[in-house]
Amino acid sequence: MASIESLLNPLPSPKAPQKKPKLAKDAPIFTRGTTKGPLRYPPCEDRTDELAQIHRAFNLHPMGEIALYPRHIPYNSDKKTFQEKTGRESFEVFQYTFQIPGHDKQWTISWDYNIGLVRTTHLFKSQQYSKTTPAKVLAANPGLRDISHSITGGAIAAQGYWMPFAAAKAVAATFCWNIRYVLTPVFGVDFPSLCVRPGAEGYGGMRIDADIVAEAAHTATYYRLLQRRSPDRYCVSPGSVGTFTPVNGGSSLGTSRSDSPVESLEDVSDGGRGYGVGGFAREIKAAHALLSLCQEVASDSESIERRKRRRASA
Repeated sequence: MASIESLLNPLPSPKAPQKKPKLAKDAPIFTRGTTKGPLRYPPCEDRTDELAQIHRAFNLHPMGEIALYPRHIPYNSDKKTFQEKTGRESFEVFQYTFQIPGHDKQWTISWDYNIGLVRTTHLFKSQQYSKTTPAKVLAANPGLRDISHSITGGAIAAQGYWMPFAAAKAVAATFCWNIRYVLTPVFGVDFPSLCVRPGAEGYGGMRIDADIVAEAAHTATYYRLLQRRSPDRYCVSPGSVGTFTPVNGGSSLGTSRSDSPVESLEDVSDGGRGYGVGGFAREIKAAHALLSLCQEVASDSESIERRKRRRASA
């Protein structure tokens, strides 16, 4: 029989060891580091007091320090289409997370700061769209599939659909009204004003202007040409301003900020020479001229080889 003392003062029951919370397989990794290659798409950390309050309500992390945590994600998929389309073998990304108020689920926004590809997976999932929705978006916008990437193997953090920056921003504006303010670090502070209200024409349609797709295709071609050039005069150290203007400039990164990514193109200079939207367009045209020249040279070489073979067989 138990003693009266043991009944009045029972020993505390041993506590079961607490299990560590499981991390999502595609959870972001925040390790301080330095960027690699040209920093064309820095995070936009501009925020008013009101926007900062919204970001805190969404538990945005790391608030004000996204640029301090670049991440290198190797491309290890058996599919080689990514290398063929971009000339690259990895993603160099910035990341941040947020939570919709009242929900525990954490969402991650990732984008390649070199060439502007945006991982759209959590944009769609956070708004309760099915995993087949991104494919439908590509089908609904002619030409977008050719410059987007469906990553199915390798690092889980890279899996999903990646779209060019301008196209991803335009598509997101058609359905991300509820999270519009928490997307300013990736898309800029002008993004909320571009978003379509629920119930308005075009909301949820996810169709974008064909000119945006065409311009994104030109830019993708330009980046691919730069990647294949050796040495690459456009790839500069992170501490200097390259000849290709960042989309979202910022004082913390040595460039100026503006409400619109397009305006920031006009503000940054290269070596004392103004480099604005006109300069960007000239670089794109030059890249296409270079591509056409390469194709002509290849065609001429093939013609010469055919003539040689005909002479040899005569």
